[in-house]
Amino acid sequence: MAQSGYPFEQIMVTTADGYCLELHRLPRPNSDRVMFLQVRRASARPCAPCPQQRTEARGSRAPGAVQHGIMDSSYSFIAKGASDGLAFRAFDKGYDVFMGNFRGTSSLKHSSDHISARAYWDFTLDDHGNRDLEAFILEIQRIKSKDLAAPPPRARAASAPASGQPDPHGDATAGVNGPASETVVLDTTLVAHSMGAAAALIYVVNKCRAGQAHHLNRMVLMSPAGYHQRIPRLCRVLGPLIDKLLASTVYTLSIPSARARSLSTKLMRDAVSLPAIRDLVYSFGEMFLGGDFRSTVHPHINVATDNV
Repeated sequence: MAQSGYPFEQIMVTTADGYCLELHRLPRPNSDRVMFLQVRRASARPCAPCPQQRTEARGSRAPGAVQHGIMDSSYSFIAKGASDGLAFRAFDKGYDVFMGNFRGTSSLKHSSDHISARAYWDFTLDDHGNRDLEAFILEIQRIKSKDLAAPPPRARAASAPASGQPDPHGDATAGVNGPASETVVLDTTLVAHSMGAAAALIYVVNKCRAGQAHHLNRMVLMSPAGYHQRIPRLCRVLGPLIDKLLASTVYTLSIPSARARSLSTKLMRDAVSLPAIRDLVYSFGEMFLGGDFRSTVHPHINVATDNV
């Protein structure tokens, strides 16, 4: 991003249950239009305590958020470069852009340095929606309140929430990274893909059911993940069997080092450049996972190898 001339910040966000997540930002401090982008990737490295700090670079009035999908990360929103990358284009349109990375993705850190691998990976899609997204959105509210010189915040009572439909711009809950804050009125758009979109639905529905503010003006959900009645037969047969065999011993699958991931990327690119191997990859992918692999294999090679 620096080579493309865009500003960048990496912000560490801690969830209520101690997961340390990376929130990437293309900052426009004076913008009240926010875009928040969200996806997800899976990998495994040793857990470590996270620093309560952020690395800042240089920084209109709009924040935005994008959220990634399964086996993915915020990289997917910049992978196409400055001309076509969603994050870059939103920034050029005047948005303050935030890109979230779910637990189990880039940082793989926890506030406890004694957490076991089994405990770390014991989370579900509900945690992505109810804990990760909430932590990201509260941090965005805190940052923008500071940027736009909001009045001092007042904490929301910890008592049972009021009934009725909440105001999406209502008070923020006590922040996971600090005191609660009174938020400014922002125009916040959440853009999410696949599992990120499913997590966004979980987050908003549960906030509305609890009568709490969700702080979003709109959501753009691309191909939200869900339960499918029709899945490939091999998945239907082998899925439960593999889950039963591996559940007690394997918590995640990963390529162990950056060098190995780089080598895997090169090998995959070389492999799919050969027609016979490419057709074999397409056939197996469609047989096991379904869908049209012909339009997805090439653009996602870097994302897939970097995120496992």
